[in-house]
Amino acid sequence: PRTPIGARYLISRPQISADFSLLLLPSVPQGVTFAEWEANDPAPHAEVTGIHHPRGAFKRISSGTLTGTYWEIDYSEVPRQNYHQVLWNAGIVEPGSSGSPLFNSAKKVIGVLSYGYRIGDYEWCDIKPSIAAYGRFSVAYGLLRSYLDDPPPGTLNVAPDRVSYRVENRAVTPGPVQRLVARTPDGAPIQVASDSPWLAVRQSGGSWELELKPNLISRSGFYTALVSVTSSGLTKTVPVAAEVTLRPSAVAVSATPNPVPSGEPDADGCQWSFAVTLDEKSGVATTLSRVRFGGYDLTGQAEQMFGASRLAANGKLEAKLRYCGAAGEHVLEFAGVDDATRLTWNRSIAVEFKQ
Repeated sequence: PRTPIGARYLISRPQISADFSLLLLPSVPQGVTFAEWEANDPAPHAEVTGIHHPRGAFKRISSGTLTGTYWEIDYSEVPRQNYHQVLWNAGIVEPGSSGSPLFNSAKKVIGVLSYGYRIGDYEWCDIKPSIAAYGRFSVAYGLLRSYLDDPPPGTLNVAPDRVSYRVENRAVTPGPVQRLVARTPDGAPIQVASDSPWLAVRQSGGSWELELKPNLISRSGFYTALVSVTSSGLTKTVPVAAEVTLRPSAVAVSATPNPVPSGEPDADGCQWSFAVTLDEKSGVATTLSRVRFGGYDLTGQAEQMFGASRLAANGKLEAKLRYCGAAGEHVLEFAGVDDATRLTWNRSIAVEFKQ
């Protein structure tokens, strides 16, 4: 049955590595039956069964045999040894069936549906013989066993064994939260702790969330932390690495024209007209925090002057200004704070007003 309770991502691999994902449910929905798995491959030409729900439709059951012959169907560039190829005798699979299990004759999962024919303008029932490829559970098992196997007595099972992040301007890849699963054979209490303030740990259902706090990292660099997992006197450590790049904005300031020639004075006696442009060139959004001209603070008028105080990534702000003072050189000063990193910047430009 479908469940609204969500799931925790643990691990996945692309098609080149048998195409699988493992999720952890925070609790077991009512009315479900678990399927056993088998880490050993069946014999060639063994009978198999696929159970699937194409695009969420009602359950379909297809039966066939493993074939030693490999047809060149879609995604033929993937390693063949990572897949079971099935020749269907009754039924087929369709788009939206991907991720469904393949069972051996003992009703144990031996594969996960990855791909099949692309039929173009044909109907599915016109494809004869119909074949499909399932990622071998025996291949995925090497990466899944630490999550699935019961640890032997006196052991503490922790997965994954290391965690890594990449951070660019507070954007975290693969995401700020990663999952840690720890188990003991007797269900003894487990304590998990981080030794670094930028890495928070909290329990969530049957796993722990490791959350990187990018706002607590103020400089580019390579950061490391250790997560300690302890139970019944046993301790394992999980190294955590974060490669951090904090890229500042690059704001160019220009005045046009410069020098500024005098013109006819307006009603306020202003005889110089010019434009000031702020141009962000590195793809980092930033916000004005100070504007000064000739020593006078104009910060409170920044939005009125430029129409906004926030400078978008690769964006521009322009102000058309009139100057009413004496001829000569005066300095425009700007300061700002980058939105993502909170890094600060200062720029200035000398503007000459000619009589």
